[in-house]
Amino acid sequence: MIEGSASPSGQACREQTPTLEELIDGIQPVPPQTCVVGLCEDRIPFLLDLSQPETGSLLVTGDPACGKTAQLQLLVESVMQLNSPNEVKVGVLSRHPEDWTDQIEDPRYARHFLGIFSWYESDAADLVVAWFP
Repeated sequence: MIEGSASPSGQACREQTPTLEELIDGIQPVPPQTCVVGLCEDRIPFLLDLSQPETGSLLVTGDPACGKTAQLQLLVESVMQLNSPNEVKVGVLSRHPEDWTDQIEDPRYARHFLGIFSWYESDAADLVVAWFP
């Protein structure tokens, strides 16, 4: 996680962990179509190149309430901070789309979003078919 992660001993290390903005400031210039996934043990930001099909998918997994949604929201926020809406669009399929209200209502990022849908909605299927034929 980028902010508020735990150390191996389980103790919070918020004061040691940089914010997303601090990470981005520390890696200027950022390559185009990139997002921040997190911070490696050596304190170097882990970037994901979105322009390369070889990158493939990203799976985020964990126990209930461990911070998966928060991690994905930070990843999406980094996408929107580092890339223009012409370069990168974001579509979210979620079991709880209401968890994404703050992001989609943020006027700085509204043009990045294709939509946020429950995975079972027909709009979700339309989004997937339209963008991943």
